[in-house]
Amino acid sequence: MKDRKEVSFVIRLLAADLTTVGEAASGLGMSKANVRRLKRRFDLQGESAFDHGNAGRHPANAMDEGQRLRVIKLKKRPAYSKLTVRNFLAELSQNHGIRISESTLRNILKAEGLTPERKARGGPKDSGRAAETGELLCLFARRGDWLDNGGSYVLHGAVDDASGQVTGLCLCAAECFAGYARALRQTAEDFGLPSAVIARREGLLLDHSPLGTVVATMMGAAIPEADAFPEALLRIDQLLCRVEAALPGRLKLEQVKDLDLANKILPVLFAVYSRKVRPKSARSLFLPLQGRDLDTLLAFRQKVVADENGRFSFDGLAFRIETPVPAEGRAAEFFFSREVGLRAHFDHRDFDVSCIGSLENDRIVRPENVPEMLLRKYCLADLDTDLPVYGGNR
Repeated sequence: MKDRKEVSFVIRLLAADLTTVGEAASGLGMSKANVRRLKRRFDLQGESAFDHGNAGRHPANAMDEGQRLRVIKLKKRPAYSKLTVRNFLAELSQNHGIRISESTLRNILKAEGLTPERKARGGPKDSGRAAETGELLCLFARRGDWLDNGGSYVLHGAVDDASGQVTGLCLCAAECFAGYARALRQTAEDFGLPSAVIARREGLLLDHSPLGTVVATMMGAAIPEADAFPEALLRIDQLLCRVEAALPGRLKLEQVKDLDLANKILPVLFAVYSRKVRPKSARSLFLPLQGRDLDTLLAFRQKVVADENGRFSFDGLAFRIETPVPAEGRAAEFFFSREVGLRAHFDHRDFDVSCIGSLENDRIVRPENVPEMLLRKYCLADLDTDLPVYGGNR
C-alpha cells in the first residue's frame, strides 16, 4: 500500500468523481473492494479515515513508568554503574525480576545518558589472526582502578590469538614478573605451552629480560617481535576495552575488596571476556607439558658467570652453585621461585644454590631469609601487597 498522503489524494479524487474505482485501485496497488471501503470511511470520517488504527494509543507492550524509573535508579547504584548493558540486563533478570529486551534497556539508558562510553575500535575484526590455537599467545598488562576503590592496580593477562580465548588473568599492585608468570601458569595448566608469545605491556620488556628468558625457555625458541603482529596488538586493545567496561562493576558486585579475593574470582571470568572465534584450523599448536616441571619453567631467571669454585654474584650478594663440576668462566642460569628455592642450570643439569653473603667492613655478612628477600624484590611474590617490583633490566 502507498503512503498516507498518496492514498488520501487518490481517494479525494475518487470522492470528487475525477477518477474511477478501477483507476484508483490500479494506482494504489490494492483491490477495488479496499478502494470502495476507504471511500466509504472517507465519506464518514474525513482525513482521519486514513490514520492507522493504533495511532495515538499507548503501546500494549510498553514498559510501565514505575518499572522504568526503577531500572534507572538501579543503574545509578555504584555496583551497577559500570556494568555493560548486557551484563546489567542479566542482573535485572536474575536479581530483580525485571525482564525486558536488550534494545528496550539500551533505549532507556541512552535517554538518561547512562550508557557506558565505548572506545572506537576501528580496523578489520579478524585480519591477520593466527590460524591455529596455540600458534600465538598475547600477553598484556593494563593499569587502572580495577577494584573501583580509588586505587591503582595492574591487570596481567594472556589471550590466544586464534580463538580469542582468554587463558590467564592476574591482578597485582604493580606490573611485575609474578603477574605475568601466573597468567602463563594458568595457560600452561589449562591449555599447554604456546608456540610463540608477544606482549602488549605497560613497561616490562619481554625481550632481553628475565621474563623473556622464561618465555623462551617455555617455548624452546626465540620470541618474535610484537611489532610484526599489529592486528594481534589491536585485538588486545579491543579485549581490554571490553574488560575495562565490565570488570570493575563485576568485582564490586561480588564485593571484592582485595587482590587475593580478586585473583580467586578472575579464572571464572575467562569465558566471559573471551571473543570466542572459531579458528581457521581445528589443529592445536599448544604443546602438553609432558612431565616438564612448570615450577622450574616459571622461576625467575638470570644469566650469570661462575668462577672456579662455582661462585657468582647477583644483586650485591655472593652465591655458590653446589656442583662438583669445575665452573670457572662458564655461563650458568640462576633461577629462583617460592616453589623451587634457589637453583642454577649448569652443564645441562640443575643444582642447588646457597647464599654466601656480602662483604661488609672486611667481613662476610649473610642476610636472613635470602630467598624471600629476592622473591619480594624481583617477583612481587606476595600478590596482595604493594612491594618494590622488577620492571626491566637493572
